[in-house]
Amino acid sequence: MGIYSVLKDTHGSALEFFPNLVCGRPNGHDFRSVPTALPDRSQSLTESAVPAVRQYRAVLPDNSSIGLVPHLIVEYSRNVEQDIALDELLDKLRDSALGTGVFPLGGLRVRAIRTDHYRIADCDPANGYVHVTALIGHGRPLDVRKRAGQRLFATLTEHLGEVYERSPLAISFNIQQFHPELNFKMNNLHEHVRRREAAEEPPTLATAEAESLSDERRAGRG
Repeated sequence: MGIYSVLKDTHGSALEFFPNLVCGRPNGHDFRSVPTALPDRSQSLTESAVPAVRQYRAVLPDNSSIGLVPHLIVEYSRNVEQDIALDELLDKLRDSALGTGVFPLGGLRVRAIRTDHYRIADCDPANGYVHVTALIGHGRPLDVRKRAGQRLFATLTEHLGEVYERSPLAISFNIQQFHPELNFKMNNLHEHVRRREAAEEPPTLATAEAESLSDERRAGRG
């Protein structure tokens, strides 16, 4: 049978979506155009992220979810905080996650947790660590998870490269999947993101003509 994730249709009923049907039309929805290959790394993250996410979301029905929740949790020892440019790292991880094309913008959470009490290796006070945990929805194929993980780990290690070269530092990354039946959530961010994007879209020809007519009328009254 395979592992399933839960798809909610527009009426709120639970629909089972099996990964081995990713190239078919489960429940009448076409998933064949969902990108499985990652964007070319020669592209900047900013260039590749938004189109990939919009392409992914375009094939999903409104109000649907197939377990796409991506959380990126950066855990680090207190002694490296001044060296790792944390906010920049969070931005890079966010862009890298979006650039994979498999994580939706409205479900993405990137956050950091500083640990003040720790014991690392031989307990030398210079020893530090940065560990990133990616919590993702259940059901993605292993090769998709692996490619996304490799991309995110490359982003992490590239950012921390200089710190790694000059100090004892452990860098690690791990992907975990939420349980398909024991993951409870309520999220309206997808809807708000779509509204904001729609508000930023250029006006249609009809809208431009209406605005032009309105300007002419105001000018005539003046």
